[in-house]
Amino acid sequence: YFDEGDHGAEFVARIREITLSAGLALEFTQLAGVETEIISQMQGCGTFLALNVGKSPLWGEGGPMSPQEAICFDINGPWELIQQNYNGVVVSDFTPDAMACALIGIYSQSGRWEITSRRALEVSEASHTMEARWPDVARFLDLPPEGA
Repeated sequence: YFDEGDHGAEFVARIREITLSAGLALEFTQLAGVETEIISQMQGCGTFLALNVGKSPLWGEGGPMSPQEAICFDINGPWELIQQNYNGVVVSDFTPDAMACALIGIYSQSGRWEITSRRALEVSEASHTMEARWPDVARFLDLPPEGA
């Protein structure tokens, strides 16, 4: 997870408490540092928790996602990255308890994490190349069409 606001430490503590009480001894790592360090940390993640609750409409949830499965709150951005319960989970209730329930669901059902992770990689590799994404980026930035 990233430090995405004043609620982060409190949310992670609560998520850790709930998942531990459900019998899941998960490790929670705050991603920090320069780009190469963050990428390396993300590559070591099993699941990326996007804890942004809307601090900036521009940031939304469209920040970097782990190539593994992601769980995020239902704000700007996740719809283009996550297909609900296919390659991740979008949590509609903006609480750490709801995020913890999503984690418990992913890790307590036999094989679910592995299937969801594989699908996340497939979707990412198929559709999140610069070539595939550039038209959306150009539109978002109001760039003139090429050659104009």
